[in-house]
Amino acid sequence: MDENLIWFAYVNGEPASFNIVLPDANQMLKPLHGKLDLIGKLKFLYYKWKGVKRMRAIVMGTKQKFQNHGLESALFIKLGEYVLPLKQYDVLELSWVGDFNEKMVALHNSMEATFANKHLTMRYIFN
Repeated sequence: MDENLIWFAYVNGEPASFNIVLPDANQMLKPLHGKLDLIGKLKFLYYKWKGVKRMRAIVMGTKQKFQNHGLESALFIKLGEYVLPLKQYDVLELSWVGDFNEKMVALHNSMEATFANKHLTMRYIFN
Protein backbone atom coordinates (compact mmCIF):
# COMPACT_ATOMS: atom_id res chain seq x y z
CA MET A 1 0.00 0.00 0.00
CA ASP A 2 1.29 3.43 -0.91
CA GLU A 3 -0.65 6.23 0.76
CA ASN A 4 0.60 8.66 -1.89
CA LEU A 5 -1.64 6.89 -4.43
CA ILE A 6 -4.78 7.98 -2.55
CA TRP A 7 -5.93 11.54 -3.24
CA PHE A 8 -8.74 13.67 -1.84
CA ALA A 9 -9.80 17.10 -3.07
CA TYR A 10 -11.51 19.61 -0.79
CA VAL A 11 -13.33 22.78 -1.77
CA ASN A 12 -13.55 25.31 1.08
CA GLY A 13 -12.96 22.49 3.58
CA GLU A 14 -15.69 20.27 2.12
CA PRO A 15 -14.74 16.88 0.65
CA ALA A 16 -15.38 17.14 -3.10
CA SER A 17 -13.54 14.41 -5.00
CA PHE A 18 -11.29 11.39 -4.47
CA ASN A 19 -9.19 8.73 -6.23
CA ILE A 20 -8.01 5.48 -4.67
CA VAL A 21 -5.24 3.73 -6.58
CA LEU A 22 -3.45 0.63 -5.29
CA PRO A 23 -0.38 -1.25 -6.44
CA ASP A 24 -1.52 -4.45 -8.16
CA ALA A 25 -0.75 -7.15 -5.58
CA ASN A 26 -1.75 -9.82 -8.08
CA GLN A 27 1.72 -9.47 -9.61
CA MET A 28 3.15 -10.79 -6.33
CA LEU A 29 0.49 -13.46 -5.77
CA LYS A 30 0.06 -14.97 -9.24
CA PRO A 31 3.49 -16.72 -9.36
CA LEU A 32 2.63 -18.54 -6.10
CA HIS A 33 -0.13 -20.57 -7.79
CA GLY A 34 -2.11 -20.56 -4.55
CA LYS A 35 0.67 -22.21 -2.52
CA LEU A 36 1.89 -20.36 0.54
CA ASP A 37 4.33 -22.95 1.81
CA LEU A 38 7.95 -22.07 2.60
CA ILE A 39 8.90 -21.77 -1.08
CA GLY A 40 5.75 -19.72 -1.72
CA LYS A 41 6.59 -17.35 1.13
CA LEU A 42 10.11 -16.89 -0.20
CA LYS A 43 8.75 -16.21 -3.68
CA PHE A 44 6.29 -13.69 -2.20
CA LEU A 45 9.10 -11.86 -0.38
CA TYR A 46 11.15 -11.80 -3.58
CA TYR A 47 8.32 -10.32 -5.63
CA LYS A 48 7.52 -7.85 -2.84
CA TRP A 49 11.15 -6.72 -2.80
CA LYS A 50 11.23 -6.57 -6.61
CA GLY A 51 8.09 -4.40 -6.57
CA VAL A 52 5.06 -4.32 -8.79
CA LYS A 53 4.88 -2.53 -12.13
CA ARG A 54 1.12 -2.01 -12.28
CA MET A 55 -1.35 0.16 -10.40
CA ARG A 56 -5.08 -0.25 -10.33
CA ALA A 57 -7.55 2.59 -9.86
CA ILE A 58 -10.07 0.98 -7.54
CA VAL A 59 -12.61 3.75 -7.12
CA MET A 60 -12.97 7.44 -7.88
CA GLY A 61 -15.77 9.89 -7.46
CA THR A 62 -16.82 13.52 -7.29
CA LYS A 63 -19.83 15.05 -5.60
CA GLN A 64 -22.34 16.18 -8.17
CA LYS A 65 -22.15 19.87 -7.26
CA PHE A 66 -18.37 19.81 -7.90
CA GLN A 67 -18.50 17.99 -11.22
CA ASN A 68 -17.45 19.76 -14.43
CA HIS A 69 -14.81 21.77 -12.55
CA GLY A 70 -11.80 19.63 -13.48
CA LEU A 71 -11.24 18.10 -10.05
CA GLU A 72 -10.95 14.59 -11.50
CA SER A 73 -8.29 15.74 -13.95
CA ALA A 74 -6.44 17.66 -11.24
CA LEU A 75 -6.29 14.54 -9.05
CA PHE A 76 -4.86 12.49 -11.91
CA ILE A 77 -2.31 15.22 -12.65
CA LYS A 78 -1.19 15.22 -8.99
CA LEU A 79 -1.02 11.42 -9.06
CA GLY A 80 1.15 11.61 -12.18
CA GLU A 81 3.46 14.15 -10.54
CA TYR A 82 4.11 11.62 -7.78
CA VAL A 83 4.23 8.43 -9.85
CA LEU A 84 6.20 9.40 -12.97
CA PRO A 85 9.47 10.39 -11.21
CA LEU A 86 9.46 7.04 -9.37
CA LYS A 87 9.83 5.14 -12.66
CA GLN A 88 8.40 2.15 -10.82
CA TYR A 89 4.99 1.75 -12.41
CA ASP A 90 4.50 1.01 -16.10
CA VAL A 91 0.73 0.61 -16.19
CA LEU A 92 -2.27 2.21 -14.50
CA GLU A 93 -5.32 0.04 -14.94
CA LEU A 94 -8.47 2.06 -14.63
CA SER A 95 -11.36 0.13 -13.19
CA TRP A 96 -14.44 -0.69 -15.15
CA VAL A 97 -16.20 2.38 -16.48
CA GLY A 98 -19.69 1.99 -17.89
CA ASP A 99 -20.04 2.91 -21.53
CA PHE A 100 -22.98 5.08 -20.45
CA ASN A 101 -20.74 7.18 -18.16
CA GLU A 102 -19.80 9.81 -20.72
CA LYS A 103 -17.87 12.00 -18.26
CA MET A 104 -15.51 9.22 -17.21
CA VAL A 105 -15.04 7.98 -20.77
CA ALA A 106 -14.14 11.57 -21.74
CA LEU A 107 -11.65 11.74 -18.83
CA HIS A 108 -10.00 8.53 -19.99
CA ASN A 109 -9.83 9.81 -23.56
CA SER A 110 -8.33 13.12 -22.45
CA MET A 111 -5.55 11.20 -20.69
CA GLU A 112 -4.93 9.22 -23.89
CA ALA A 113 -5.67 5.99 -22.04
CA THR A 114 -5.50 2.76 -23.97
CA PHE A 115 -8.51 0.56 -23.43
CA ALA A 116 -7.40 -3.02 -22.82
CA ASN A 117 -10.92 -4.42 -22.62
CA LYS A 118 -14.27 -3.14 -23.70
CA HIS A 119 -17.36 -4.27 -21.87
CA LEU A 120 -20.89 -3.81 -23.09
CA THR A 121 -23.41 -2.67 -20.49
CA MET A 122 -26.81 -4.18 -21.05
CA ARG A 123 -29.69 -2.96 -18.97
CA TYR A 124 -33.37 -3.50 -18.86
CA ILE A 125 -35.67 -0.75 -17.59
CA PHE A 126 -38.33 -2.17 -15.30
CA ASN A 127 -41.60 -0.23 -15.14
